[in-house]
Amino acid sequence: MKSGQITNLFFCRTPLQVKIINKILEQINGNHFIIYHPAGNGKKHRYYFAQLDTNQKYFLRYYNIRFLNNFLDFIYFYFLPKKIRQQKYKNFFFASITSSLLSMLERRVENKDLNLFDDGSFNINKKFFFEYINLASTARINSFIRKLFNLKSPNQLIENISCHYSIYDKKYTEWMNCEHRKINILAPIYIESYKKIRVLLGSTDDLISAEFESLINSDKFDIFLPHPDSCKNFWIKSNLKEDFKKINFTDLIVEDLIYQIIKKGYNPTVYGFHSTAIINLSPYINTVCFSSYTMPESIETSNVKTINSFGIKRIVLDKPNS
Repeated sequence: MKSGQITNLFFCRTPLQVKIINKILEQINGNHFIIYHPAGNGKKHRYYFAQLDTNQKYFLRYYNIRFLNNFLDFIYFYFLPKKIRQQKYKNFFFASITSSLLSMLERRVENKDLNLFDDGSFNINKKFFFEYINLASTARINSFIRKLFNLKSPNQLIENISCHYSIYDKKYTEWMNCEHRKINILAPIYIESYKKIRVLLGSTDDLISAEFESLINSDKFDIFLPHPDSCKNFWIKSNLKEDFKKINFTDLIVEDLIYQIIKKGYNPTVYGFHSTAIINLSPYINTVCFSSYTMPESIETSNVKTINSFGIKRIVLDKPNS
């Protein structure tokens, strides 16, 4: 990386954000540098980091050390090579606005008109978005360290957002009061097959109830795709293994896997809890969202409102015993 000023700095944490950044790179001019700080240790992060359409990038290893994660988020900046830390950047593009590392990077940016892109469906729920932002801004340890390093809080960063690059229509984020630029990360999907298939998406282990566990172990679905942070194992019915043997189920995220399944001549219906994948796929295929009474009422109410706006079918998975 050359010394001096780099026009555009990107900061991303997930495979979905990689797909968004690649689309943004098609729209903007100038040189750029991308820092990928994974949100976990899954294999998919390394795979999608390699898919970033540039040689100007750096993968920052993720550490999960209990009781130290809040402090680690600040000092990750010093894990970056010296050249990156001392660079000056003109424009900043990011999604994970509550990251303290992001606030450290923002200090190296000269143009304070910041650019936000989607952190999954996090950006389309105004109430949840600001509740989460406020919590991150006022957390005692984080707030203390931000003041110590003179860093901007998530609330302060939001005030300087000039443009939002979104995979969703403007109506979902017009409350952000900034320029909105729509981008499409999924290639056009044309379904011409009548070969139906049911795909069950897993969730984090803390959300898997006894009722959902029974679905995973049932014969109602043809493919089970576990959450990357779950201990559950992927499975596929034996009669489909030959058709799908060349699909990279290990490294691809759900959106890309479903696209590959369709290319094989199948018409999938995707089932799962409220998730970005369910929302992103809903304009193209049948999607079904499970609801659970074990979910906090405020979150569940918000989730129902969102899935209804996308026309996603809802099924109440479990109910209290009467």
